[in-house]
Amino acid sequence: SYGRSSPTWPLSYFLTATTDEEGRFVFDKAPPGESRVQVRCGSREMSGGTVPLSHGQYVNVKPGETAKVVLGGTGRPVVGKVNLTGMAAPELDWTRDVHSLSTLTAAPIEADSPYSRKFNSEAERRKAIEEYSRKQREFWDSEEGRRLQQRETTYVLQFDDEGAFRVDRVPPGRYRLSIAPTDPTEERYTYRRLAQLSQEITVPEAPAGKQDEPFDLGSLEMTIRRPLKVGDPAPDFTVSTLDGKQTSLADYRGRLLLLLFYQAAGAPSQSEFAVWKAIHEARADNSPLAMLGLSLDADKDQFKKAIETHKLAWPQAFLGQAGWTNLARTFSVDRLPTALLIDPEGRLAARDLRGQSLRDTLKQAATDE
Repeated sequence: SYGRSSPTWPLSYFLTATTDEEGRFVFDKAPPGESRVQVRCGSREMSGGTVPLSHGQYVNVKPGETAKVVLGGTGRPVVGKVNLTGMAAPELDWTRDVHSLSTLTAAPIEADSPYSRKFNSEAERRKAIEEYSRKQREFWDSEEGRRLQQRETTYVLQFDDEGAFRVDRVPPGRYRLSIAPTDPTEERYTYRRLAQLSQEITVPEAPAGKQDEPFDLGSLEMTIRRPLKVGDPAPDFTVSTLDGKQTSLADYRGRLLLLLFYQAAGAPSQSEFAVWKAIHEARADNSPLAMLGLSLDADKDQFKKAIETHKLAWPQAFLGQAGWTNLARTFSVDRLPTALLIDPEGRLAARDLRGQSLRDTLKQAATDE
């Protein structure tokens, strides 16, 4: 596969060629300029529509001339095996996701990222992000940025059914290993991950005269958390609300409970607030529907300010970003904002509700009561 892409280039194209028995390929009438040539691993797209592209190399095509590029010409094999807890390896479809080994090349601008900093106001935060985005565009358009892009390469791991993987022709250096299987029972165009493994590794030089000797990463442990499905008992929890009270799932037994996961500082959540407020205001005094907001914001003060600004009157609990690895993951939440409906018996009645789907689900639930 041959294509040109960049965070700032306005032009994008994608060409394909098939190799012969000796691995040779030809792209006829390739556009002039700087592009990347990559190996496509498999013929189908992965979950989320991702194309599995590996061993990328940049090539500069000059008008009227033939450019040559070699993919995977140097390096040694890297192998390993994932040992699963909570699910047997054959139950996973290792071919539905792109698991990768990527070069570690930190851009100087990343040290000034505003996403992990605190700000005095939302306006100040947005201004810092806009400035950071502008500097990013300038950096990646610079000579230094282009050189850094040329050194970045991703290698796609090839898995067997038992969780063993291999990738060939990996040069020595520092890499980020990323393995994140998704739920094989869901549609391919979903992103719901069952687990995630991410770690830095260093691939050493191959021993003298043994260029093809694999570098073995050994056994990598991964715990699979089976996704919470509609009809499953909802996991119990206890949280502290803003008024200092403790509340748990058991407190809502006998009622419908709407769990609202969100980040108040994010624009998508703010657009959903109007829907949630309308639902809250339309409830009768003896309504069987209860609502509980669960914030995954990084900053508690910003969260409190957003609650006051948007006048969110139902109980709210601040989980912080750690909630991503605790309560949110327990409920298989992987996108924000989202609403989950728990039935009066404590079972998950519906999930991934937003906008009109949330309204329709609550209307049906009221009819069923």
